[in-house]
Amino acid sequence: VFIDGMAYARRATDGTFQGVFKVGQDVTARIQAEAARHTEDARMRVHIEDGRDFIERHPDCYDIVVLDSFSAEEIPPHLLTVEFLQSVRASLAPEGIAVANIWGRADNRIYDNMLQTYRAAFEDTYIFDVPGPGTKILAALTRRCVMTRGEMLAKIAAVATERAFRYDIIQALAGFRNSDAERLRGGVVLRD
Repeated sequence: VFIDGMAYARRATDGTFQGVFKVGQDVTARIQAEAARHTEDARMRVHIEDGRDFIERHPDCYDIVVLDSFSAEEIPPHLLTVEFLQSVRASLAPEGIAVANIWGRADNRIYDNMLQTYRAAFEDTYIFDVPGPGTKILAALTRRCVMTRGEMLAKIAAVATERAFRYDIIQALAGFRNSDAERLRGGVVLRD
């Protein structure tokens, strides 16, 4: 469970994943209480602090960084900038990936700016359209990785099978494309 924030996962030497549960900029009593319900163990550590502060102070080598601090009404500006995303990129393993859950253009007036900023911070960015009210998943890579929709879905299916996902992730991802194929209506790279 990710509450208004960022989550990290790192594969340990024994093959298990180590996770870090993070909350975003507004660390309220309600969020602290929610986070406290999650039990720490060898695979999960809980940190309650601003996501940007954490990533800039803990430049570990993560396999994945999940950014899920965006709502249609409120987007923490300091988690949108190219400088922050460059810190995220620097914290990723060579084959690492940053995944952002964002709102699409219809519900997000700065969608084009966000996409331009991800493109500036990462070598390659893919967009997955999720069924529902305008949600999109951005997958940002530290290296250029040209692949077709079929190749990407085959990789996702293999991981889902290997990890015994209990849901049909392929069905959940309605659309897929390299962000270069997304027609922008302007937009600028967001900076501090």
